[in-house]
Amino acid sequence: MSAAPAVAQVPLTTEGTQFWKDLTAECESKVEFLNRSLLSRGLHEEDLVTIAPGSELHISKSGKYCVDISARIDFCSWGPVISGAVRGCGAGDADFSAREFEFPIARDGDGSVVAIYDQGKSFSPLDLSCYLMQNLRRCYPNLTLPC
Repeated sequence: MSAAPAVAQVPLTTEGTQFWKDLTAECESKVEFLNRSLLSRGLHEEDLVTIAPGSELHISKSGKYCVDISARIDFCSWGPVISGAVRGCGAGDADFSAREFEFPIARDGDGSVVAIYDQGKSFSPLDLSCYLMQNLRRCYPNLTLPC
């Protein structure tokens, strides 16, 4: 008699994976819109924002003011969590404090799948993409970001 080991299913695995796909699509759309806006204002390729989606998401802007936003989804035993960090520097290569973030994925009271922030504020993929994109504000202080 043999017993197959039981594999515990991580809660919200499918929902977390879909949330991640929706989040990266929203970020890609916002970066594309921002870059079109920057080009229409006469900025050059080196002034644009780059994005590298996948199992990890990297949004960055290099140059005089630089920002690097990295995020990934991890599947912990209690459920999926989106975590990452924001790093960068301002004028004169003065680094600003790195800020880390963590958003557990959960089901909201209305049944929707959301990322939980701080004291229970819930973010949809659209809301979370706006939160991430706002970190580029120091690079483009006179420009309205696509959020």
